[in-house]
Amino acid sequence: MPRGFLEAAYFLTYCLYLIGASKSFRENGSNKSVLIMGLAVTTNVLISLLAASNLSFFQVNWGGTNVTMQVFGIVGVVFVWILFPLTLVFWKLGKTGLFHFFITLIEVCWFSDMVLFMYGLYSFPLKH
Repeated sequence: MPRGFLEAAYFLTYCLYLIGASKSFRENGSNKSVLIMGLAVTTNVLISLLAASNLSFFQVNWGGTNVTMQVFGIVGVVFVWILFPLTLVFWKLGKTGLFHFFITLIEVCWFSDMVLFMYGLYSFPLKH
């Protein structure tokens, strides 16, 4: 997989999440907005798992890793992949205030996670 493809895919899934979140704020947690955000998170998970797989087409040869990239992985899993299902519980219970709070928290964490990923990938030496 070309090096810039993964970065672009992560960016596009984040943008898709932002579209769903803004729709949710306008429509007070509509089904369509939750579907869009769920699609973004699911796509992000699939892209990450495919990149980590042993399938040669999806492998990304970055030349190693570093602490920043490892923190990126942990932050992504905890604050995006795990926190989003929690927001769905609040949405299902009709607690839109908490639902929108967690949507916003995920937006901020996901953005910080993307910046951390790019910073780790391009600013620090990668070690095998």
